[in-house]
Amino acid sequence: MTMKRDIIFKIFCFGMTFLCGAALTAAFGQETDASRKDIEGVSTHNATVKRDGSNVLIEMDLDLSSLKVKSTEAVLLTPYLVNGEDSLVLPSVGVYGRQRYYYYLRKDKMISGEDETTITSGSNAEVIPYHATTPYKDWMNNSRLVLGRGDYSCCEKHSGDQSSELLSRVLWVPDVPRLIYVSPKGEKTKTRSLSGTAYIDFPVDKTGIYPEYHNNVAELGKIRSTIDSVRNDSDITVRSIHLKGFASPEGSYAHNTDLARERTATIRKYVLDLYHFAPEIVTTAHEPENWEGLIEWLRTSGL
Repeated sequence: MTMKRDIIFKIFCFGMTFLCGAALTAAFGQETDASRKDIEGVSTHNATVKRDGSNVLIEMDLDLSSLKVKSTEAVLLTPYLVNGEDSLVLPSVGVYGRQRYYYYLRKDKMISGEDETTITSGSNAEVIPYHATTPYKDWMNNSRLVLGRGDYSCCEKHSGDQSSELLSRVLWVPDVPRLIYVSPKGEKTKTRSLSGTAYIDFPVDKTGIYPEYHNNVAELGKIRSTIDSVRNDSDITVRSIHLKGFASPEGSYAHNTDLARERTATIRKYVLDLYHFAPEIVTTAHEPENWEGLIEWLRTSGL
């Protein structure tokens, strides 16, 4: 007998700020690095790895203003994701000296193949925007983004390699307990409810999601982990997701009510965009203050 189980999520999202912040709820994040010098002649800016549904997006700016490439040489810059024994090589950027560029152009094939982005040294392209998309795999959680450099001289001789880690623990997902369901005999359908709490910070008077703000990456991971823990189980049907948001005081009671409502709506949209649930199963509620949550936090904080 195949047993089907219905799951109802109740995700209570609230935050507290005691000084200059404001808090509420949110979704799932990314890892960024503003600016750094990584390997000889190359700096990266705004490196980002984030998940978008079934795909992973990798973006960065490659600063080549200090890169020197002789006319007969070429430099191949290759990002890749790595996690233990698993790795994925991403499309490369080839920087070619003038003679080397025409050499490969005559061959109608660049060093790394047709997906390569090709520029010539001295072309005034000092900063190259890099974008790559790849299908998401489970092993990419907590992986590293690395940039490799390969130098090529005349006659296609590979003369050396360098590499540098750009980001660590991208697509971070916290460990969660495995859910095990035991169905009693004679019951064909079971309905269960899962709940969780996330503390997501918003800048004062803002309602947009800022994954990199304060500890939002970890808190947003809690929401994703709760949903992902059952979403891919063929024996489970998600029937309802309920989001309830609380805003910490930032003004009048009416103003806080508006913030709580709009921020909760933002989180609902994020969940719908990420998981493509039917809109009618994701419901929301909001309150301008969460006194019960404050009392519980004070009780367990040891103050």
